[in-house]
Amino acid sequence: MRMALRAPGLVTAIVVALAVAAAAAGAVPRTVSMSLAGSHAKARAKCGDAHADPYSAVARGAALQLVVTIRPTPTKAGRVRVVVKRCVNKHYTKVWTGTATVGKGGTFRVGYTPKSTGLFFAVADYGSNPNVSSHKVRVHVR
Repeated sequence: MRMALRAPGLVTAIVVALAVAAAAAGAVPRTVSMSLAGSHAKARAKCGDAHADPYSAVARGAALQLVVTIRPTPTKAGRVRVVVKRCVNKHYTKVWTGTATVGKGGTFRVGYTPKSTGLFFAVADYGSNPNVSSHKVRVHVR
């Protein structure tokens, strides 16, 4: 048995209304990205995991410049928290937490200098509830 759609205009109106409602509700999700300036992942290593991850190699005592970008750009000032963890006994332990104020461009730099060698990762969090986190930036300090 074949049924014909009797009100195609009504279906179109519902689809358009749903699209407008999604756009008005802020359908563009907030994203936080972070990268290590002047470096790219070169070596694979693991910290008690079942698989090896790519790490950027840097010399001990080198100042790391973590570049954080928030999109879409926030309309008012907010705080971003950057957490650095180090691999100790096959698991990661927090070694540093820093905060920065997000400016008009949505992009800024956070500096960190590791005091020891080993495997590290950094992650940035923005917002209060729910938090939006960046991917992990992995560093092997030699």
